Amino acid sequence: MSEPDNVVGDGLRPARVILRRSLREVMRAPPTVYEAVGGRGFFDDLVDRFYGAVEEDPLRRPMYPSDLRRYRARLAGFLAQYWGGPPCCSEERD
Repeated sequence: MSEPDNVVGDGLRPARVILRRSLREVMRAPPTVYEAVGGRGFFDDLVDRFYGAVEEDPLRRPMYPSDLRRYRARLAGFLAQYWGGPPCCSEERD
């Protein structure tokens, strides 16, 4: 899994997060989970790992449709929206 683009580090020391807003703005409003994890990319990676494990599991694989692409995008969108991201999931479903 790759790091979000606002996290920098050399792999030897703890990574640093680059703030995209002023410190004053950050201190006034607590970040959403979506912001804290670096945005949509985190949820795409999370869902890819989940469905990757499903695809390799002979017990779980038959419970899912053969083509998981649409489901990956929907689940990632839902999770991102639920945890404070943009409302893309609701707009796509309407």
